[in-house]
Amino acid sequence: MGASNCSSGYYPFSSSELVGTHRLSEALKDRFNVWIELDYPDKKTEMKIIEHNNPYYKVEESILEKVYLIINRTRTHHQIQTPASLRSGIALARLTGVAQKRNKAEEPNKILRSLASNVLFGAIQTKPGVKSK
Repeated sequence: MGASNCSSGYYPFSSSELVGTHRLSEALKDRFNVWIELDYPDKKTEMKIIEHNNPYYKVEESILEKVYLIINRTRTHHQIQTPASLRSGIALARLTGVAQKRNKAEEPNKILRSLASNVLFGAIQTKPGVKSK
């Protein structure tokens, strides 16, 4: 992707709700003038983003739909504290495309199911007290 040039004074930050990121201290927060809170894109936009970021291994529209549904379900599930991000959807679509190309005889839905747990394992965080199966 390469380097990005931004105007001076611009500093991007990852959301503290994502797995692997940390909250900023209050002292550091005081140094920034503007905070912008972003929500997830709508379904159509998110599916286009996932498809656009998967140029080498195309997956069927029905599989893209299921990828979106899996990722979106983590955002509304009552036992999930930190849901899957758009990047998780991109990763799941890419892995599914690669696996489909390698295992042409295997059912795409079966591939998607087996890969989803691996992607979600590192992408989500359950609420305290929730037992994993």
